[in-house]
Amino acid sequence: MSLTESLDKILQIIEGSCTDAGGDIHIDPANLTVFSKETTYLKERLSIEPFQSVLLAVIIHCDSISKRSFTHIGKALGMTYLRFLSFSKDLYALQNRGLIQVEAKSGIRVPPEVIEFLMRDEVYPMPQKEGMSTKRIFRKIGFFVKHMAEKELPVSFALEEIDGLCSANPDTSIGKSYVQYLKNGNLDGMERLMFYTLIHLYLHCSLKIYDMDDIAEYVPDHSWITELKNRYAGGKLRLETIGLIRPSEIGREYFTFTDDVIEQLFSETTERKEEVDTIEPIDCIDCGEKPIKEMFYNPEEEQQLERLEKLLEEEALKKVFENMSSKGLRTGFTCLFYGEPGTGKTETVYQIARKTGRKIIETDVAQLRDCFIGETEKNVRELFRDYRLACSTEERCPILLFNEADAILGTRMGNAVRAVDRMENSVQNILLQEMENFSGILIATTNLQNNLDPAFERRFLYKVRFTKPNLESRARIWKSQFPALTEEESLTIARAFKFSGGQIENIVRKNIIDNILFGTNSGLERLFQLCREESLVKNPGSRIGFKLSCAS
Repeated sequence: MSLTESLDKILQIIEGSCTDAGGDIHIDPANLTVFSKETTYLKERLSIEPFQSVLLAVIIHCDSISKRSFTHIGKALGMTYLRFLSFSKDLYALQNRGLIQVEAKSGIRVPPEVIEFLMRDEVYPMPQKEGMSTKRIFRKIGFFVKHMAEKELPVSFALEEIDGLCSANPDTSIGKSYVQYLKNGNLDGMERLMFYTLIHLYLHCSLKIYDMDDIAEYVPDHSWITELKNRYAGGKLRLETIGLIRPSEIGREYFTFTDDVIEQLFSETTERKEEVDTIEPIDCIDCGEKPIKEMFYNPEEEQQLERLEKLLEEEALKKVFENMSSKGLRTGFTCLFYGEPGTGKTETVYQIARKTGRKIIETDVAQLRDCFIGETEKNVRELFRDYRLACSTEERCPILLFNEADAILGTRMGNAVRAVDRMENSVQNILLQEMENFSGILIATTNLQNNLDPAFERRFLYKVRFTKPNLESRARIWKSQFPALTEEESLTIARAFKFSGGQIENIVRKNIIDNILFGTNSGLERLFQLCREESLVKNPGSRIGFKLSCAS
């Protein structure tokens, strides 16, 4: 008898002796004498119990026909869903043996390598916990943490497996840390799960500073997160009191591994060896290196921007923040630049930063988006965390610039049904919360003028509307870009074309290209020609596209 023959015989017995005339299956796990020959053989070969042999045969069959759910497998055994779940110990025993893979959401699978061994009538080797390297244990931790987060593995089972791996390898860095901190420190399941999640975030997600929201994404039980938050807020989190983690320099709400733990825990890994002693700063744009660019505004905008520039001078901002803080007010400076495209919103931020000696942390909202559910929200939180870190390391508070923020400042959707709509609302809610507690300088630019969500509107302390330059401003822009033009010529071209600053800049660039390639001059006639090309419409009433003429 072979392994496959004995497993197939079990299926034949179920179909014959265990199935009544009505097609109902009756199997009593406490009385399996009808399977005794096969289960005895399988116990000798595979070291599994009698009912586990029956389970394995049915699971292999169901997996082969893609009916892997608990309901389908239970039905094949003549059991209800809940009755089948009551045999979870046998299921996890088979999983520990390496013969099946239990996934709470997608069902139960048989690994391909197990099938290969069965085909060769060879015994699948017992998974060994001893003798594993730290790197391999870390990979296993990542596997279990991710599957717990996706609710494909019960937390209790995953914790038991990870604990077993650590205790079975006491000479590894993770094994030593497990004994020193987790075992001797009497950490309960909640805090052990948090510890393993932090390891996963550190090694596989390149995160070195964390908050409880990071942990929440990997802990299926929300009550656990609430308890962990309360412990940390009250200074009673064992992970902190025994020296595994410490509050971050950017605020008590953030935490990181202690230096000693980093050195001990990750001493045997090379992936992060060079990074353990330092926290890598986020890239900042040094606007002092940007060229000086003369900006032209309409009178109302110019007045507002001059006030903002004075406010962002270092001494003035310090006084304002100190005064606001003494009165219990938030020390966040939030400003919205909104209006038509090409009116200089982004360049204005650069020039203000240059004049006030501040660096910029710029984010393009499109780059924050991720196709995976939950990743976009995580990216937003990480951005604000990185900004706080930059505030603590830079000499002057940098500017957090949300460029082209139309997508996240628009009105939120009520009763969102689609997953993508719910995600957008979630991202907006996270941003609103971050702005509510914001400390620093945030400037957002948007082309939205009428569809701004009221909640965002309230959170921006200053709002500057950028409109297309008026006649006088346009003439000044033309004159600054083409000094050879007379005042009258500048006014003439400004009257003829109501361009934004961005459109005029396009004319300047095309003129430079033409001058280099073809030696053309930049006289008024040539500028008029370029303007007509830029406007797309040569005269009122003309249309873009093909014109069909029909012969009568």
